Amino acid sequence: MGLPNLLQSKVNIYLTASQLRDSWRFAALAGSVFSGRTHQTCVGLCLSDVAVLMSGVVQGSGVGPVLFLIYIDDLARLLQRYGIS
Repeated sequence: MGLPNLLQSKVNIYLTASQLRDSWRFAALAGSVFSGRTHQTCVGLCLSDVAVLMSGVVQGSGVGPVLFLIYIDDLARLLQRYGIS
């Protein structure tokens, strides 16, 4: 699945020419955060069916906070532009 389109476009902005050689590695790492994930819940001795996760970032992932900061980077500017304080 890879990164969602908006997040991928923002990540691309942060990549400089010197970082392009490492971008494939970052894309593979970040993409793995969003693809092939499942969830299952256990309550007592009962185990739920496996559900495929379509969104969200795994708790405790090292790349999660970085992706979040990239995603909200322009939030303050947008709030100011529309007069929201």
